[in-house]
Amino acid sequence: ALNDEITARQAADAALAGQLASIPKVYVADGSTSNLKGATATVVARTVPAGTYFIQATVQMVNGQNSGDANARCVMRADGNLLADTSDLEFPVLADTSPNSATGATMFAPLHGTYTSASPIALVVECSEGNGDNGGLDAYAHIAALAVGTLQ
Repeated sequence: ALNDEITARQAADAALAGQLASIPKVYVADGSTSNLKGATATVVARTVPAGTYFIQATVQMVNGQNSGDANARCVMRADGNLLADTSDLEFPVLADTSPNSATGATMFAPLHGTYTSASPIALVVECSEGNGDNGGLDAYAHIAALAVGTLQ
């Protein structure tokens, strides 16, 4: 009877381990960079275990200049491979009637893609600012990678 109970408990433990392994996992990270002008910088990076993922990032960019437009581009990469690209975005300075009180535009850009690897995956969101006028661009990003069984 004891051996039957041991066998039954081992089978239940194995079934529970299988159920726990099938629960989706989400890996997240936040990051930021300030005063980005005329350069490219990593805004957020995260390494996730080997597997198949749906990856989504949201980037908020703020033109911190008090004059001149900011031109920006953000990309999301997995192991150096381009997954998503915002293309070129322009952030104008929003004029104000008071002297020295102009403020820059704020934009949000979504990035998403899928990726599979048998090795751990290095995820990054990089942003670049192209014209470098009188100040810089601030960027804030959140990335989330949802582990999935397969892509269909």
